[in-house]
Amino acid sequence: MASTTKENVLTIAPELQDCFTNESLDMIIADVNEQVGSEFSKKQEMAQRYLAAHILTQLLPTTSKESLGGIQSEKLAERTVNYGELANIKGASRYDSTVYGRMFEQIKKQSILGFSVVQP
Repeated sequence: MASTTKENVLTIAPELQDCFTNESLDMIIADVNEQVGSEFSKKQEMAQRYLAAHILTQLLPTTSKESLGGIQSEKLAERTVNYGELANIKGASRYDSTVYGRMFEQIKKQSILGFSVVQP
């Protein structure tokens, strides 16, 4: 199976283009290619691509509360609405914080069954 490339990752996540050095991108992608193996079958490269984009997005420097997890509190007239972070939601996974992580989770669920059938 082919491993993902920097070009493939940046195609789905063009916002990461100017955020990292080529060396950093290459290293993260190489690490992901080592971690995500043949258990993903035909979707191995796709899983690697989305996991790399997720990790790179997580590594982006944060400059405001919005980039950390969305609006924390908002008051409109006499109503106040609070938005929690996904990490605080029961059952949220570590991949829920980015769209790329959620896509990785979907690919993982479609690819890995979690059990084996042994025929005599």
